[in-house]
Amino acid sequence: MNRLKTFGKYILWIVLFYIFSNILIFFYLNTSYKSLRLIGNLPEEVAINYSEATSVNGRVKATIKNENNELDNKFLNFRFYDTNGVLLGFKSFKVSDMTDNELLFYFKFTHVESYTVELSDVALNSSEYDSSFSFEKFQDTLILGFIIRLLFM
Repeated sequence: MNRLKTFGKYILWIVLFYIFSNILIFFYLNTSYKSLRLIGNLPEEVAINYSEATSVNGRVKATIKNENNELDNKFLNFRFYDTNGVLLGFKSFKVSDMTDNELLFYFKFTHVESYTVELSDVALNSSEYDSSFSFEKFQDTLILGFIIRLLFM
């Protein structure tokens, strides 16, 4: 009986350590993001909810005011710059592909300090545009990952 109690205590300590470490990781990751600086003017139809970056990646959430679907043929272009104003990369999204006129995307550019936003008729990469970072495409994967995580808790 003593052996079973000891085994139960070990299992409890492992579960508590797992929960505690996940809480610490969550807070560390969310506090390491710093706000990005907007260069230039923001188009009237676009509202940026947040734009944050760490030293290796970042995330942007924007809302589009697309009443009567007049912006469906347009692209929302983001350009990302470092502290010296060097262009690190860009992302283009077609407004008609956005669900509920909201956009949440992640980028993997290092040391991003600022960005610009523009609405235009063409994407920055004229041959194709990037819609691969929409949150809804990863929703099934997130749910499956959450279920698997619960099974191993």
